[in-house]
Amino acid sequence: MAVQDPYAYPGTDVLINIPGFTDPEGWKKAETAVIAQRLGELADHPINGNFDLPHLQAIHARLVEGFYTWGGQLRTTDTGPGGTGLAHCRPEFIPAEAERIFIALHRMGLLRGREADEFSAGLAWVWGETTVLHPFRDVNTRSQFIFFNQLVAEAG
Repeated sequence: MAVQDPYAYPGTDVLINIPGFTDPEGWKKAETAVIAQRLGELADHPINGNFDLPHLQAIHARLVEGFYTWGGQLRTTDTGPGGTGLAHCRPEFIPAEAERIFIALHRMGLLRGREADEFSAGLAWVWGETTVLHPFRDVNTRSQFIFFNQLVAEAG
């Protein structure tokens, strides 16, 4: 028997949300609209941070503000690989793995002053590691999109 996802309404895949959408189509449509608006806002007005886990958490919290109560909180359950086929980090290892990833990013000088190939290799590594980290129950990719676009802009 499948274990109930504590983030979802019982017997569904619909994530518990503040507006109370329980219909999968309505929920996904509303979530997409809210987050699309926030993506635009964050592109124009980035959240200042140190390109670390708290920075990524602040971005996530802003993206889902008013829609999910768990914005910016590290997930407490396992998640499957979904369409990517990549295994996700177990919840209990997220803080330590995040520290490893973001320390490495800082040791790479936040990718500043690098030639294109070296920059691309560094960005690919840190983005891939963060994808596998999958620190939030959902909205990871969109959070990373904002985070890494900001990193790229600041790296020049």
